[in-house]
Amino acid sequence: MEKKYRVIILAKTISALLTRLVNNLEQFTGEGYSIYKELDNVDLNTYDILLVGGGITNEEIDMLRDRISAEKLSIKLIEHYGGGSGLLPQELYAAINK
Repeated sequence: MEKKYRVIILAKTISALLTRLVNNLEQFTGEGYSIYKELDNVDLNTYDILLVGGGITNEEIDMLRDRISAEKLSIKLIEHYGGGSGLLPQELYAAINK
C-alpha cells in the first residue's frame, strides 16, 4: 500500500474546498483550518505538507516558516493561490518528490 501523505491546509475562505480537493487525491489526506491561531495546538510534525491558501497574511506565513525552522520540522510549505484544478495536484506531487 502506498503511503498517504498528510496535508494540513490553512486558508481563510476556501479551506473546505482545498480540503475536499486534497482528499480526492489517492495519495493524500487533508485537514483544513481557516484561522491561523487554530494551528497553535496542532503538532505540525505529524504532517508532510502545509498548504497555505488565500486570506493568510504574509506575516502569518512568515510566522509559520519561523515555527517550522525553530521546531526543525520536515514539513513542506506550499503557497497555493489558485490556478485551476490541475495545479494543486502538481504542487502536492512536486513537494513529495523533492
